[in-house]
Amino acid sequence: MKRRKEKVGFIGLGNVGKPMAMNLIKKSYQLTVYDIRPEPIDELAKRGVRPAKSPKEVAENSDIIITSLPRPSDVELVILGINGVLEGAREGCIIIETSTIDPSTIRKVAEEAKKKGVHVLDAPISGGVNAAEKGTLTIMVGGEKQAFEKCRSILKAIGKEIFYVGDVGMGKVYKIATNISASINTLGACEAIIWAVAAKADLKTLYEIMRKSSANSWVLETAISRLIKGDFKPSFALRWMRKDLELALNVAAGLGVPMQLTSLAYNLFTAAKALGLENENNTAVIKVLEKISGITLPLEQG
Repeated sequence: MKRRKEKVGFIGLGNVGKPMAMNLIKKSYQLTVYDIRPEPIDELAKRGVRPAKSPKEVAENSDIIITSLPRPSDVELVILGINGVLEGAREGCIIIETSTIDPSTIRKVAEEAKKKGVHVLDAPISGGVNAAEKGTLTIMVGGEKQAFEKCRSILKAIGKEIFYVGDVGMGKVYKIATNISASINTLGACEAIIWAVAAKADLKTLYEIMRKSSANSWVLETAISRLIKGDFKPSFALRWMRKDLELALNVAAGLGVPMQLTSLAYNLFTAAKALGLENENNTAVIKVLEKISGITLPLEQG
């Protein structure tokens, strides 16, 4: 006998959340959705999903609730607040929390959920909008192993590489670590480009050589390839990279771990924000380096 698919709730239909929800629809999951903006709700309602007026209503109609939200405060409000998920969730429900937030916040949320018999999986994602659309996200999951196994098919509907990483909070640790590395990788590539162009290198030739050498990386193949074309449309906006670096530094302060490169990266992304670049792709940080160096890159028009 075929097992009934769980009813799934989805809260947060932004640049990454909406394509994740779309992939669940393609896999024939029954969805109830909520966002603070009516437009994405209306769009998905045309595809047969159930619109909700609050996170509480989503939870009342779901076995498993997925959240995709910008900041720690949003996660607390949506799950713990008035008309929040926990007000509507039944005992045995599972919350899959995919946002990039600090480990302490998700642990607090999980403790409160546990009092109601609700399980929390700490499951941040990596890969950006493109991977969200293709259903090929990398997902780092912390939480009870039994809850993880129950949600495996749902996770596979939105992601390709699924890692179980231990207790609640560890998913956020691994995700923040990847963004620390990605931000510094981005800055390294950007500075190399500025230096080489100042030394009269051809930008396109430089990029091809970097791709075929020890300089290559996922960041170079994806984000920097778009930068070279002058494309700064946000796949992962600069403001969110800056936010994640701030999370990393706050956690590091509590651990007593010095973070010289992360601090420098945070300062440069903060300078980019001050220049009004926060809604562009995170690679727009190269515009700060252009100003500092006095070098204008011969980018194609995106």
